[in-house]
Amino acid sequence: MKTTNCPACAAPVTFRSGASILAVCEFCSSTLLRRDGDFIENLGKMAELMDDSTLIQLGTQGQYKGVHFGVIGRIQLKYEAGLWNEWHLLFDDNRAGWLGEAGGEFFVTFQQPTGELPGFHELKPQTDLQINGRPWTVTDLEQAMCIAGRGELPFKVGAGYRVDTADLRSGAEFATIDYSETPPLFFAGEKVPVASFKFGNLRDPRTDTPKKMDVGAFNCPSCAAPLKLHSPKIQSVGCASCGSVIDVSNPNLAILCKAEAKLDRLLAIQLGTTGKFDGVDYEAIGYMRRELEFGGKKFGWDEYLLFNLEKGFRWLGHSNGHWSLIDNAEQMPRVIGLQSHYKGERYEHFETYEASVVYVVGEFYWRVKVGDKANVADYVLPPGILSQEQSEKEVTWSVGRYIEPEAVQQAFTLKSRLPQKRGIAPNQPSPYAGLPWRMWKWFLLLSAIAIAVQMGFVLKSKVLHRENFTAHLAGSEQSFSTKPFEVSGGRSSLVVRSRTDLENSWAAYNFVLLNQDNGEVLRATRELAYYRGYDDGESWEEGNRKDAVAFNDVPPGRYVLDVDVEMPKDAKRRVTNSVEVVRGAPSWINWLLMQLLLFLLPAWASWRTHSYEVERWADSDHPKSTSSGDDDDDD
Repeated sequence: MKTTNCPACAAPVTFRSGASILAVCEFCSSTLLRRDGDFIENLGKMAELMDDSTLIQLGTQGQYKGVHFGVIGRIQLKYEAGLWNEWHLLFDDNRAGWLGEAGGEFFVTFQQPTGELPGFHELKPQTDLQINGRPWTVTDLEQAMCIAGRGELPFKVGAGYRVDTADLRSGAEFATIDYSETPPLFFAGEKVPVASFKFGNLRDPRTDTPKKMDVGAFNCPSCAAPLKLHSPKIQSVGCASCGSVIDVSNPNLAILCKAEAKLDRLLAIQLGTTGKFDGVDYEAIGYMRRELEFGGKKFGWDEYLLFNLEKGFRWLGHSNGHWSLIDNAEQMPRVIGLQSHYKGERYEHFETYEASVVYVVGEFYWRVKVGDKANVADYVLPPGILSQEQSEKEVTWSVGRYIEPEAVQQAFTLKSRLPQKRGIAPNQPSPYAGLPWRMWKWFLLLSAIAIAVQMGFVLKSKVLHRENFTAHLAGSEQSFSTKPFEVSGGRSSLVVRSRTDLENSWAAYNFVLLNQDNGEVLRATRELAYYRGYDDGESWEEGNRKDAVAFNDVPPGRYVLDVDVEMPKDAKRRVTNSVEVVRGAPSWINWLLMQLLLFLLPAWASWRTHSYEVERWADSDHPKSTSSGDDDDDD
């Protein structure tokens, strides 16, 4: 640490870091350049910083990965969408790093040595690079201007110098190529949740409010309608009265654009309404209507910007009565073919389209304009949806989850009913998800019970009599009687099973079950046929050589079975037959019918699940079926 006096005002100036070569006097804003260790050169007055929403200031302290740091310097830059800050950090382990702050997001980076880097104008969003052996993807290209610097900085900074930067992502990691120097500098690190810094000595917004927020409420420069700002992070405001979009970062309140027509519908959620999501109160401060064109038709959807002073911004999307709560993706998804991988989950590509802004009202944290376009690719894993938006200079990812309309209604305590759901949303959870698997488990369980019961009946059945006989060659009817057998116990069912060695012939059987005790007779008639042969060198067969006939409610007693057999007159061989009388034989037909009925459960569940997904994907770039039904147009 080195302390010297400002040559302009004699105030003490401290260089905390040995790497710092420039410091701005906090009393007179003189820019002091340290040369050769002790010599201090006064470069003149540093330009004033523009008022912005940051709560960080010189002297703010925090921690990153368990190491304490202090904020010792600041660079403020202005680009097309607004302002961002780069805070110079000095860690307790003598490392120097940077904390980037833009759009409510924070990035910690450290300078790293690297080989030759591509030129700024060689890059485009989605360009893939290999730097220090790691793959990176270009996500943002900006041409910014340095407004001013404060505190200690490791290089010479002057207001108005141009800073071309390329932001890169690789999974959860973040990097920046700074083209303000030659050769360009490479900084790598990661996006970090603000809560993890455990900041101390932040600016108190209640006593130190930026001048822009002093406006609070102002009048539209086009129609004089009263407007209000909810957050100093707001960069543009859409006027509901005249459709003008105003750049509130401009002291003159420049009009960015005007809507061609007023909104032709009432907002489902009025701006200024507060809703609670995940235990946090969010206020709806902005509304944007976007649309795409397909097949000569336009399809639109709504996006509401939600704001909480501590948590920042979220989006609430709405289309056809379906709602999704949307946040910025915490890391760069990895796209492989038609799949996008994010946090260990695999999302399927749904559709790619060009989205246009057709109406805006309320407040936004960037300079939004009617007519802004972006190429959008949606990937779904219900209830999640992962969206990539690519403009000429930037690629952003967002992740959302489906919310039932009732949850939105309850969150905002809305009195009027929300629009009814129409069709199936890309990320709407299927009510049949997991149902086929559950039905298959029930099918297997019930089938196992059914076969166990059936086998119990099989084991309990008893063969009362078995006998063989032969039908001779003849065209006339032949008769055969079995030896007597006993049916004991109560009334029961008897099954007579018959088998033959028929060959290319048929035989008709008349069964007569005679109760020798009381002369009661039970009759049944069956016909067996069996044929086989060769056609064009291929074998074939039809018919059956065995059969079974049941006699139900048979009383106990002593019985004989008479069998009358009739064969065709052209029969050329004798037929050997066997009959078997079984008591309590279970019906396999009944068991088979039960299996078929049980099978209907998983079959129906699988069909219904598939039908639901076919309907979901019908309007995507990858329909799952060529069958078509009625299409649902967006409202």
